Amino acid sequence: MASLLRTIYDAGVIVGTLGMLLALGFLLWTTAHGTFNLLQFHNHESGTFSKRSLDGLSSDSVSGVSGYTGNSIIMPIIPGVTVPFSHIPAILFAVFYSQVVHEFGHAVAAAVENMPITSVGVSLTVVVPAAFVGFSNDLFDALPSRARSRITAAGPFHNLGLWFALILIGWSGIGDMFARIAGYKDMHHIGPVVVRVDEGSPLYHHLIPGTIITMLDDTNLGSQDPLTDIWTKYLTISKTQDVQQGWCVNEQAWVNVYVVLFINLTTLQIGQNPAALVEIRMKNQIMDFHKGACVDPVPILTQSTPRCKTNDSCSVGHVCMRPARNEQLLRLTFQRPDTEVQQSIVWSGPRKEVWEEVEVCRFASLSSISPIWLPNVFDTLWQYLRMATLSLFFLNLLPLPHMDGHKLLNSLLDVAFHSDVLEGEIYDVEALQSMDGHRNQRGRNHGEWKRRISIYVPWTTLCIVTLCTVVTLVKL
Repeated sequence: MASLLRTIYDAGVIVGTLGMLLALGFLLWTTAHGTFNLLQFHNHESGTFSKRSLDGLSSDSVSGVSGYTGNSIIMPIIPGVTVPFSHIPAILFAVFYSQVVHEFGHAVAAAVENMPITSVGVSLTVVVPAAFVGFSNDLFDALPSRARSRITAAGPFHNLGLWFALILIGWSGIGDMFARIAGYKDMHHIGPVVVRVDEGSPLYHHLIPGTIITMLDDTNLGSQDPLTDIWTKYLTISKTQDVQQGWCVNEQAWVNVYVVLFINLTTLQIGQNPAALVEIRMKNQIMDFHKGACVDPVPILTQSTPRCKTNDSCSVGHVCMRPARNEQLLRLTFQRPDTEVQQSIVWSGPRKEVWEEVEVCRFASLSSISPIWLPNVFDTLWQYLRMATLSLFFLNLLPLPHMDGHKLLNSLLDVAFHSDVLEGEIYDVEALQSMDGHRNQRGRNHGEWKRRISIYVPWTTLCIVTLCTVVTLVKL
């Protein structure tokens, strides 16, 4: 049994080595990509507003007003900023469970190597629980390098195994089968299902629990992949998407036509009908100077108004209009749980507020006795568990000081430079004493290279991680 486990954990060392290389490569690419985008945005921002023209705003300058998106590759989990506060219990449980699996891997591999465990337990830092397994440093360092590699790589290896198990369970449809038995139906092909809306939100009386949101503006929320979260992506991106199609509006709807400059209007709230700024498409394109008009956006955006791309698409006496780029209008199309009739409402304000105030899931309740919030609890926990265990796999394999990656790097260097006695290897002492000076010098050179790599790689990685963290936080 021990021999079989050693073979398995030898494979874990190979996987861990590849994981370390992938983690380093991804870290370097993400840092370079984020830094380039940040510098590009800074240069664009400084040039965009250096000159103001009374002829109007170009599309590039308007896009600069919207802010920097950066196309972030890594999105940090910050409750209240990138995820709702209600997700905190699921996040803590997922991280703790992933750590238990991680430490269990170290413990099993240590037992295989007859390495005694000095301590095992759970700690609490502020409110974050953590699991740990402790070994004697002297006894650990005395082990052969391959044994140390197996013990070190076993933790991340178990995290990767858990991730694969969760993926396979998700692909197998077992979760959907249990959901149907419990009285729920997966609606990801139509759109997210409303679980609850904050009582203080203007949407509270419009989006009742069980409502299916099918579209945001012209973006269909249905997806063939149940893991694709179009809802979150659309509402949390910082740059407002340009509306590709406008609406045919009667020319008599124009009021107070003027040239659009840096204008901030107080636009509609749910249940109110003040005017909102719209752009007018003329001569088959938006004019070089952007003429606008104050009109009521609710009838235009929520009724069956003909869509258009140019004035030629509209009937006589109508023009093609769309909301101005600096207007924060969001059209939500939905259907109530008891009907398939599509309805629309218009939200005025930052789109992220909708994401913060409306909780959704992908399961609809088929029975009055099945609480609509229950699938969301399990789905949220499932998503964070997958994210946490995969994150621990890559994060722990980074060669940072005091991390598994650093210990694995040292063990691999010992194997590469033959710095210790390998398992089952016996040296002839007289032969060792008779080695010539050339081999001694080569051994000293190897030792010096090992020392340099062991020192410089972890601290260089730490600097890159710090830079990546700063760039990511600046982009939020």
